[in-house]
Amino acid sequence: MKDGFVQRTHDKVRDMFAPLVKDVCHVLEIEPKLQTLTGEVLISCANSSNEARLDVGARGFWQSG
Repeated sequence: MKDGFVQRTHDKVRDMFAPLVKDVCHVLEIEPKLQTLTGEVLISCANSSNEARLDVGARGFWQSG
């Protein structure tokens, strides 16, 4: 299914999840771009376009202290 309804519900889940992650991570990015592929072989359903993005990128989880 590829229509607006699926996209809207997907974005709602992302927007609900991101603030929760921000409480426990130091760096949070919404829809950061993925690195471009350099010869990797992926399964056929993987998004291999140069514009591929994550929903949420987070770093700094469980830092000591």
